[in-house]
Amino acid sequence: MIKLNVSEKLQICRLRWEGMSYREVETSVGISKQVISLFIKGLPYQKSTLKPPDVSENEAMEVMERVLCGWKIEQIATTLDIDKADCQLVIDYICTKKNRTILRNSYYPAVVQWMRREGITMQEFANRLKKPKNYLIRVLTCKDGVVLPYDLAIRISELTGLTISEIYSVLLQKSGTNSTVKETEKGLTVPHCGMATVK
Repeated sequence: MIKLNVSEKLQICRLRWEGMSYREVETSVGISKQVISLFIKGLPYQKSTLKPPDVSENEAMEVMERVLCGWKIEQIATTLDIDKADCQLVIDYICTKKNRTILRNSYYPAVVQWMRREGITMQEFANRLKKPKNYLIRVLTCKDGVVLPYDLAIRISELTGLTISEIYSVLLQKSGTNSTVKETEKGLTVPHCGMATVK
């Protein structure tokens, strides 16, 4: 059985914090899913949670670094000045089974980050938008050049509180423009996955 060092364990924790499934972590770090699963199951997990606590990634990794060194939750909370419940939630969130909802190659990271913060799966998000899950994945990854339609962006904006410019930010950057998204009576002019402009 492969023995993980502290650096590898922290890397796994960071990727799990970002929302990766065991298989996605396996692909990213080159460590087998079985080894990753055994490591995660050995952490002081209490309950499932799909919503991460209100701490930064750096704070979460400081918590995990101390967990891996054998510190007790009370010691970690006092040292880092983080609520004891939040320290436990960091562990619980990292240990909770992840559905493959975090799209690392998404052209709409603000949307994906909102889903992660709210603990919403891709299926739940699709249900709220009344769209098929597979279609939503294709749109958010620009698979086959499929861009997020303006009317759907409006619905996402209403659901998430994100502005239209925040939703399309990566495509705007790829198009080389610093301007905001332009709304017209005919719809929205946005870059088409970094290739063309569509209306």
